[in-house]
Amino acid sequence: MLFYGLFILASGYSFGQNRREYIFENGQIVGVSESCNYTLSANSRNVSYGAATGTFNVTSAAGCSRPATSNQSWLVITAGGSGSGSGAVSYSVAANAGNERTGVITVAGQTFTVYQVGPNTCPQAGDKHNGPARTFNAVLL
Repeated sequence: MLFYGLFILASGYSFGQNRREYIFENGQIVGVSESCNYTLSANSRNVSYGAATGTFNVTSAAGCSRPATSNQSWLVITAGGSGSGSGAVSYSVAANAGNERTGVITVAGQTFTVYQVGPNTCPQAGDKHNGPARTFNAVLL
């Protein structure tokens, strides 16, 4: 099949969640476009006010770039901040001496949120950071 002077975008095959498209000009393939989809093993983590470290996994097809960035200076990517295909992203969280705070690591458009309480944060019922509040009865003797 010959096409002279035309650009044609033809859908190729799907590979899981990823799709490859071929660009033809004059009957020849002149380009390949692969759309990449990403999945994170977790979307968030709650941490105490002390320093912490953690890791989550990113799943994607080989050849799909997965740059990772943090939006807070206290949330540092320590490994896996660049690369392609599937891999792990490791991070560290600095100790928090102030109020509760939230930081986000973005990997190829997907977000992983870290919620960190402050040292004086008191849990509230249904608090997304600490879970349900605990109730107790005191008996004075």
